[in-house]
Amino acid sequence: MLPGNVTVGELQGIDYPYVKISNTVYRLAPGSRIRDRQNRIVVPVSAPQSGRVVFNFDSLGQVLGLWILTDLEIPYYPLPEKK
Repeated sequence: MLPGNVTVGELQGIDYPYVKISNTVYRLAPGSRIRDRQNRIVVPVSAPQSGRVVFNFDSLGQVLGLWILTDLEIPYYPLPEKK
């Protein structure tokens, strides 16, 4: 189950300790967790490099949790409207 306080984005690559989501580069927090489409925790080097994701931040604005969505989950998490 995904948490409610997440941001939706499009994963564009992981280059530890950085992750690019929807044209913005974020830093992964110490102890961050990346979950793949099977909900397994994966290390950044073995994580998929693209796909729809939801993520949340720690108190310093670093990515704490990153979930790569399945095809069934994607319709429930649309990308935000571009401004």
